[in-house]
Amino acid sequence: MNSSSPIETRHRQSATQFLLLLFAAFPLVIYFVVGCFETPLSPVTPSWDVLINLPLVNRGYTVNDLLDKDTSLFRQDASGLLFYSKGMKFSGISVAENLKVDPVTESFASQLGKFSAKYPASQVRRVSVGEMDPSLASQQGSEIVLQPFDFSLLDWSFLPVSEFEEVTLTSGQATVTLINRLGITIENISLTLRTQRGTIAQLGHTATLEPGDSTKRAIDLANQTLGNTFSFDLSGRSPGGQGPVRIDTSSALVVRLDLSSDIKASRATAKLPANSFSKFGSYTLDDSTRIEAAVIRGGKLVITLNNTLSVSGRATFTISNLRQPNGLPSH
Repeated sequence: MNSSSPIETRHRQSATQFLLLLFAAFPLVIYFVVGCFETPLSPVTPSWDVLINLPLVNRGYTVNDLLDKDTSLFRQDASGLLFYSKGMKFSGISVAENLKVDPVTESFASQLGKFSAKYPASQVRRVSVGEMDPSLASQQGSEIVLQPFDFSLLDWSFLPVSEFEEVTLTSGQATVTLINRLGITIENISLTLRTQRGTIAQLGHTATLEPGDSTKRAIDLANQTLGNTFSFDLSGRSPGGQGPVRIDTSSALVVRLDLSSDIKASRATAKLPANSFSKFGSYTLDDSTRIEAAVIRGGKLVITLNNTLSVSGRATFTISNLRQPNGLPSH
C-alpha cells in the first residue's frame, strides 16, 4: 500500500485546477482569435473612373458675327467703334408731385448801428440896433444923443436841421455866446433858448455889456429832447448915452450857438440812413431723392415778401440751384 506525502497531494490538486481553468478559457481564446480576421468577400467584377473630353462644338465667333446676331444690343459707329446699347422704359415720374416746397416763413432783424445827424457845429444870428428899436432904423449914419430904450425879440430861429425831427440826448453841451458889436451899451439881458419840443434853458446877464464885450454860458443837454430847430427869445435895455452916438444899423448884437462834439443820442426820429443786410438759407424739396436735376419747361416759382417796416426797401433774391439757360443763378 502506497502512501503519498501531503506535499505531493497539494501539487496534484493544483495541477488539476490549472487544467480545468485552461479548458474553460479555451473557447474564449478561440473567439478572439477568429475575430481578428475578415470574412472573405464575394467575387465581383473590377471597375474604375476615367475623364474623357469629347469635342461637341468647334467654331469661332467674330465681332461681325455678334453684330449680325443682334443689332439691337451691339452697334457700330462711323469710326468702327463697337458699343453696347440697351434701352429700357421707365414709368413716368410726375414733376408736379416732387418739385415743391412747403410754405416758408422767415424773419430776421438787422441792427442799424451808429449813425450821425448833426446840428451845424456853430450857428450865428445878428440883431441890429434898428431891430432892437425900430425908430433908430431910419437914422443910419446920424449922430444923436441916444435915449434909453427897452427891447424884446421873440422867436428868433437858427437854421433847421433836415436830417431828423427830434432827438433825445444822453450827453452833450450847448454854449451860448453874446458879443456886443452895437457901439452902444446894453444891460439886463435875458435869453430863453428852446426848440419845438420845449424850453432848454433861460439865461440872464444883469451886468452891463459894453461895446466890444462878450459873455458866454454853457448848457448841459443830457436827457434833453430837442427838435431840429433852435430858437431864442431875447430881451434887455440900453441906458442911452451922455453924448452923441453915431447910429450904424449894420452893427449888431451877435448871438452864437455852439454844440459840443461829444453829443450822443439814445433815440431819434430821423431819416433812416441806407442799410444793407443779407440772409442765407436752404430748403429741401419734398421727396427730392427721386429727382437729382430737372430742366423745367414750364411753371413758376412764387416768392412773396411782406415789408412790415415803415420805410421802403429793395430786396434781391439769388437762388443758386435754380440756373438760367446761360448757366447763371436766378435772381
